[in-house]
Parts: sequence; C-alpha cells; structure tokens
Amino acid sequence: MYGVAVLGGAAPSGLYLAVHAKGGLAGRSAFLLLGVLWWGSTALGIQAIVARRVADHRRWMIRSYAIALSAVFFRIFQMAFFWAGLADEPNYALSLWFSLAASLVAGEALVRRSPAGAGSAVLEGGRA
Repeated sequence: MYGVAVLGGAAPSGLYLAVHAKGGLAGRSAFLLLGVLWWGSTALGIQAIVARRVADHRRWMIRSYAIALSAVFFRIFQMAFFWAGLADEPNYALSLWFSLAASLVAGEALVRRSPAGAGSAVLEGGRA
C-alpha cells in the first residue's frame, strides 16, 4: 500500500508542488528533486522485492521512508530558521534543502548501519 500511495499520489504531488512552490527557483527545484528521489527510491524498492532481492528491497525502502520524513525535518528547520530571524522566502527554500539533505543522510546512515547479513536472504518459493 505504501508503494502505491507514493508512486500514485505522494511523489507526483511533490512534482506538482515543484511547479507551484514558494521559495523561488530554489524552492521549486528542491520539490522537484524530492519528488524524483522519492518516486525513484520507492520504485527501485518495489522492483527489488518483485525480483525477490530482499536486501536490496530493504535498503531502497529505508531510503524511501527517510525521504518521506523530509516533511518532518522541514518543519524542524523552518522553526529553527524562524526563531533565528530568517525572512520567510529564504527560510522556506533553505528549510526544503536542509530537510532533503537531512533525510538523505539519515536514510544512508540507517542503510549502512545495518549488519552486513541482515535482510540479505533471497526469497525462494515464498520463503526467506
């Protein structure tokens, strides 16, 4: 269900936001990159599980979930920049870029932190 929601609605809405986002070119380009990365990581995760590559699926879905959390990171950065006195438009664009960067770093850290053998099974006949 998560994959259908991301591929069919959430990531495409990010691409729509890329056209209409605040923050000028910086804001629009952040939303564009976010939408492309979210859609791509989710698609690669689904493709991996269909091919029964469980470890690859796990890594790509961790990345996808981390990108989904960029909305949470966005609000954290936006409030921090607001309290620091940054004007609305640069705050918005910086918050978008910082939240995307934080999401990507967090996702990669989780992927690399996992033990080498965790989730490395290949499904055969429905069994791992």
